[in-house]
Amino acid sequence: MKNYSLTSGRVSKLSLIILVCCCSGLQAQEKAEDRFRELDSNRSGHLEPEEFMKAPELKNLSQEDREKLFDITDKNSDGRISIEEFMGEN
Repeated sequence: MKNYSLTSGRVSKLSLIILVCCCSGLQAQEKAEDRFRELDSNRSGHLEPEEFMKAPELKNLSQEDREKLFDITDKNSDGRISIEEFMGEN
């Protein structure tokens, strides 16, 4: 396996691939957090059903399917989606 020289020493190609994948995951997480904040129009820290239903990503779903998706995402069934639920952490 080819090694690449960095200021801190040598690192394998596999390590670089793992690092890139991890950073990509972090970027995806940051984008999801940003998207949550954009949808949270009243800045409550939660997505109310009305905020969730207005997401452009859901525009091609029926109202019934959007409601089902809301219910699935709202893991604790409190009628709103926390950022943790949105990120799939609960």
